Amino acid sequence: MPYYVVRQGKIPGIYNTWNECKEQIDRFSGAEYKKFDKHSDAQEYLDGKVKIQRTFKTKYPISKSKISNNTPINLIKDTIQEYSSKSIVSSYEKLTVSDTNSDQGKYTIVYSDGCCFGNGYSGSKGGYGVYWDDDHPWNISERLQGDPTNQRAELTAAISAMEVALSNGITHLEIRTDSKYTIQSATEWIQGWKKSKWIKKTDSKPVMNKDLMVKIDELQQKLKIKWTYVPGHSSNKGNDEADRLAKAGARK
Repeated sequence: MPYYVVRQGKIPGIYNTWNECKEQIDRFSGAEYKKFDKHSDAQEYLDGKVKIQRTFKTKYPISKSKISNNTPINLIKDTIQEYSSKSIVSSYEKLTVSDTNSDQGKYTIVYSDGCCFGNGYSGSKGGYGVYWDDDHPWNISERLQGDPTNQRAELTAAISAMEVALSNGITHLEIRTDSKYTIQSATEWIQGWKKSKWIKKTDSKPVMNKDLMVKIDELQQKLKIKWTYVPGHSSNKGNDEADRLAKAGARK
């Protein structure tokens, strides 16, 4: 089974089909993506552990520099004139550097998930889970209060992750979730809904789950958030653990 990883795109994450991947990189400047056969390799690439080779072209041949910090200014001028006087048209040399996605290291990674047994039916039970690491004191497994729906459970899980991060001094947080609804709400829809006073333009009806959307918007202004999509039930340990915590919470 192929795995398509979008490391830089509209919604970074691991996707199961090329069409899903293509949707995230179309018209996105500087997109970074790659196909893998193993999920473990895909996860390493997403985490920034796989180096990307970026190539730059230079006008002049690369050699040992004749210039140092102690070189007299007149010699620097002579060196510049020496290179600029040469006719170099097609013999470009390549300078390649490694980029390990250094910005990735700033973010603390957390997995969030929500569930609802009997979603849409009377007597349904919802729960949400937040997974930081094995046996981590910040892990959350709680019963969803109020109207039990899958969407509210997913949103509540993300909110809980952000609240824990804030209370513990985390400034950069990467939330990994299998809920595209949560990601698109946070990254695309909320800003439009705020402008329309929380009325959907499609049917002129009030936005559902407005209370949770407002909370997410408030928290996002206090944190640097990176949203990453991970497919559900794809043998991703973090996602599987968050799912387990959410289901355990719903059973409380």
